[in-house]
Amino acid sequence: MRKVQAGCVRLPPIQSVRAPLRKGEGFRDQDLGALMSANSNYDSNSKTLVIETKDFTFETMGQSNGVATVVKFQLLNPEVKPGDVLLVLTGADVHFHGLIGRIDEGWAVATDHHSLLPLPTSIH
Repeated sequence: MRKVQAGCVRLPPIQSVRAPLRKGEGFRDQDLGALMSANSNYDSNSKTLVIETKDFTFETMGQSNGVATVVKFQLLNPEVKPGDVLLVLTGADVHFHGLIGRIDEGWAVATDHHSLLPLPTSIH
């Protein structure tokens, strides 16, 4: 299981991006905000929503090998926006660490392709 490490270092935000477009060509001194401005749904200052596994109720939208990789959950905090991160923990064990990609009518969808979050059990 992945563990949350105490004493993590906060890194400064990315100041510029220099990725090649074509051979010999690239971005010149453009900041990340300018590059991301085409999609205004994402905030450049993301937040992390932390939930204990026992308190996390979700619908599985995608799964792989018995774990939920795409989840839909009710969002009660209006400050959470697309681009924020969902972190689902049991103690220090990380079960889900994914990007919130869509919020619609109080429901959010997050994706973690390396998830360890077990599929919910249903009683019929």
